[in-house]
Amino acid sequence: LDEALAVLEKMADALDYVHENGYLHGNLSSSNILLTNDGRILLSDFRGQHVKENNYARVPVGGMPPAGSDGDGEGIYTDILNFGKIAYLIFTGRELSPINNHPNELSHYIAELPEFLTKTNPFVDPSVATVLQRALQNTPHYRFESAGELVQVLRGATTVHTTALALY
Repeated sequence: LDEALAVLEKMADALDYVHENGYLHGNLSSSNILLTNDGRILLSDFRGQHVKENNYARVPVGGMPPAGSDGDGEGIYTDILNFGKIAYLIFTGRELSPINNHPNELSHYIAELPEFLTKTNPFVDPSVATVLQRALQNTPHYRFESAGELVQVLRGATTVHTTALALY
């Protein structure tokens, strides 16, 4: 668990850095994450769209939604959804397809996540499923504000479970 969280934390730092500097990744997936021999995480295959702030969301300059978004200006929230899908892969061993999932298909994965996670990885606390469910929400504003926030909440969920196991 600690190693998985360390990798997610490095990925989150990289993605948050991109967002803090006014850009979207726009194509985040497990195949676009590179791990170097010295343990660094590199994000590749950027769509590299610059974003601006408005009253509702951080949207790409020029009004062009990121690849695979539904056109509602999800912007950074699309990157966060895809980061959530990578976290889902790490904890379940099952990859969700890229952002072009039909909302009903994604809702199915979200609904069955607690039971599936318990069966596939009994060492992961069920509260991790709750965190992943939030990360995979169809409605962008129900997701986390940043990849770093997602990892912080995941770390809290896994810390509770690890402490309970140690006391047992």
